[in-house]
Formats: sequence, structure tokens, C-alpha cells
Amino acid sequence: MSFADIQKDLFGGRTISLTQKECQMSPELFALTLQNVTQELQAARVRALWLKLPFAAAKFLPLAVDQGFSSHHALPAYFMLIKWLPGGPVPSSIPHYAHHQIGVAGMVLDGKGNVLGIQEASGVTAGRKDFWKLPGGLVDPKESIRQAVEREVFEETGLRVSFVSLVAFRESLTGPFGLTDFYCICACRLLPNQPEPSPRQGEIAAAKWLPLTQFLGSPYYQKGLYGSLLKSSAASAKVALGLDPERPKEAAGLSEFQLPTMGGKVESLFCVSKL
Repeated sequence: MSFADIQKDLFGGRTISLTQKECQMSPELFALTLQNVTQELQAARVRALWLKLPFAAAKFLPLAVDQGFSSHHALPAYFMLIKWLPGGPVPSSIPHYAHHQIGVAGMVLDGKGNVLGIQEASGVTAGRKDFWKLPGGLVDPKESIRQAVEREVFEETGLRVSFVSLVAFRESLTGPFGLTDFYCICACRLLPNQPEPSPRQGEIAAAKWLPLTQFLGSPYYQKGLYGSLLKSSAASAKVALGLDPERPKEAAGLSEFQLPTMGGKVESLFCVSKL
């Protein structure tokens, strides 16, 4: 008695993926089958057993938990559970699921001493008097930092920009849902022939060019981490965009280079040096 789809992974574990037919099993048959498979794999010294349950099989969740499985992660199409088979004194080597999130913000300077700023219509800063921040948001799945900041700036202000370099980031160990949060400031160049900023309806209350000195001089940024983050980012962005007459030819921040790996995949390298 077994399941139709049990795959071996690169680390010697096994993954059970329920078929559409198996999702219709009776709870009693599922519990018995899972117990038999677990015992067989344990006897074969398999260390980790993964159980992928489609939402259609959510009724089996408590049965798997009763047999010692625990939650690893959940995505829109399935629940993934895990059981460390050796047990006892052998510590689990199963890695945690993704525990970081990445946010991006565009430091867009127009070459005339102005920075692109927005006011939120909802959220933590909404309603604060004269509070301006950089346009930005979270990186989506399968999206690069470059793609995310260019998309977010366009969505929130209607302006097209191009990523130049990563000039600073903030790390917080107290992000939402217990995640570690990275907030990355990216120097961005405004593309030619762009209209005036236009706030995204419903999300952004206002979007406009602000004198950089006014933006950085905001009472909200006179002390603490965010003031230091923005001031250092602005200084580096001016260099990266060629707007600092004293440092016109210097690299600033981490530039992106797309290069092939040993496996043939193309990935992004961020570094200070020019390649």
C-alpha cells in the first residue's frame, strides 16, 4: 500500500505528492497508507519525508499532524508538511522556509536638485502632515530588484526610470509575520520624455518633485535610522547618477551585472567594482 507519486530529492529525502485521485481517498485509507509509507521509509533510513497536500486534500492535514508531520510552508496551491524520520537524538537538518522579504525604493534625482517623492493614501505614514517618502514596495516572486524598483516607481508615480545601483539597505529582524525585512534604496535614472508625476489612484495620495534639501530636511528625518539611510543614499545616488561635480567619474553603490553560472543559468552579481 503506497502513494503513486513519491520522488527522491538531492539530499536523500522523499516527497509524497498526492494525485487528484488520491485526494478523494477516505480519511481512514489515507491515514493507513501514510503510516505504511512512513514506516517503510524509516526502515530504509530515509531522513526526511515531505508531504505535499493540494488544497483539495486539506481534510488530511490533521491526520498527518497526528502522525508527527509539521507545517513547513503553504502556497496558494498546496500545503507542504515535513517529518524528520530519524527522531531521537539526531537533530533535524531540514532548512527553514523563506524567512526574509525584500522591499525596494527608488531614489530618483532629476539633475535640478529635486527628488521624486510620494505621500501614501493608506498605511503607516498616511495622514502624517507633510510626510514624503520615496516611491517603492515589495519585490514580487520571480522578480529582480531592478525589475521591482522600476515597476514600483512607475506604478506609484507614472514615471519610467532605469535602475543604476543599489546605494544602501536597511535590515530589520522584526518584519511582518516574523520575517527579516530588507529595505533597499536604489539610485534610478529618469528616462527621457517623461510626464509630470501622477499618483496611483487609491494607493498614493500625492506624487511630485521635491527639492532634495527640503526632502532630507524634513523633521521626520532629522534623527534615527531612516534619516541616516536617506541622507547617505542621496549622497551616493548623486555620485552614481553623475550629479556630484566633485566625484563625477566614481562608481557608487552596488552595480548589477548579469553573468552565467557554472550551471549555465544567468544570475545577477551586485558589486562596487566595474567589470
